[in-house]
Amino acid sequence: MGCKDLYPITSSTKDLSQKINQLKVGPFGKTPLALGLKKIIEEADKTNTKTLIALTDGADSCNQDPCKTLKEADGKIKNTKAKIKLHIIGFDLKQDAEKIACFKTLKLKNIDINISEATKGGDLHALLK
Repeated sequence: MGCKDLYPITSSTKDLSQKINQLKVGPFGKTPLALGLKKIIEEADKTNTKTLIALTDGADSCNQDPCKTLKEADGKIKNTKAKIKLHIIGFDLKQDAEKIACFKTLKLKNIDINISEATKGGDLHALLK
């Protein structure tokens, strides 16, 4: 699906690992990281969800800027009583380190960002716990 290749999962913490394990993984093409972040932030604001997990296999490859997208989304959040906790878990991010470095210094009012990398088998499950 190119730059629309998103797989949103709504789940309780208990069922999350099982649902992630059911995903078909592999290099399918593009990485629409900015679009994915925008969509989950918008949905979280509508549903008052306060914890989000974004899984990515690299930096955005759809000519979008995820940090700019997050700044814009942060300014549009209506439910500001509690910050949204956004956990970004990346796979094989070494070659994209510069492109995602902005996540570590991004200052937002309504979103707290935590970025982690899963580099070997079992890392994802450990990070999800």
